[in-house]
Amino acid sequence: MEIKIPMTLRLERMPDNPKRVAIMYGPLVLAGELGPLGDPEVTDFLYTPVFIPEGKSLSGWIQPVQGKTNTFRTYSSRNL
Repeated sequence: MEIKIPMTLRLERMPDNPKRVAIMYGPLVLAGELGPLGDPEVTDFLYTPVFIPEGKSLSGWIQPVQGKTNTFRTYSSRNL
């Protein structure tokens, strides 16, 4: 038996807070490096970095990295 899973980017609302979303690629939840290690706020357990995509479509601010499987890079209007 063969199962085909569409591997596309999408946003999934979080069950505990519909104003927040997870970035999904097929069935995978994406995770990543979110900032400098020296950020003094990262030791606060309530610290949650966020993306503010400024009304752009998902493909307008996150794109696959060529040559790296399941690896993506986020872009802001400053580095597109």
